[in-house]
Amino acid sequence: MEEHEIKEGLEFAILTNVIHEEWSGVSIKEHKNLKGLKSQNLRDHMSEAELIFTALAELSTASLLRVARQQAWKKTK
Repeated sequence: MEEHEIKEGLEFAILTNVIHEEWSGVSIKEHKNLKGLKSQNLRDHMSEAELIFTALAELSTASLLRVARQQAWKKTK
């Protein structure tokens, strides 16, 4: 069970980074470096626009995933 949790955490981190790179053009690590952050949370140091872009990117990804799951489920019927 612990291996599955670790895999989920890693997959979530990878997906989060991909989503971030798509809207920002840089990885989360690069964005933190640009802002001079070490261990601080990037979102706590984002501008209002950056937070909006992040939310929109995550929302669209979640919506696309929901549609893909529904289509896959319909194919199994």
